[in-house]
Amino acid sequence: LYVFGAFLIATGIKMLVVPESDPDVSKNPVVRFMRKRMRVTDELHAQKFFVRKPDPVTGKLVVWATPLFLALVVINIADLIFAVD
Repeated sequence: LYVFGAFLIATGIKMLVVPESDPDVSKNPVVRFMRKRMRVTDELHAQKFFVRKPDPVTGKLVVWATPLFLALVVINIADLIFAVD
């Protein structure tokens, strides 16, 4: 309990000290992990999480994740972290 309390105090102090700026989402560890292990498109495809597009190397149709799916994963992991708290 004290460890989580110290974590909350440290993040609160960090929020006060570090100036606000637009975060670079591409540097997020979860996004980098997902991009290494999945094919991810650079553009959105309406409200779809996955689309079929040709592979640039083979030309076969393969399943690609969209940035909307990455956003869903990041939000769920943040939710999991707050649930543990």
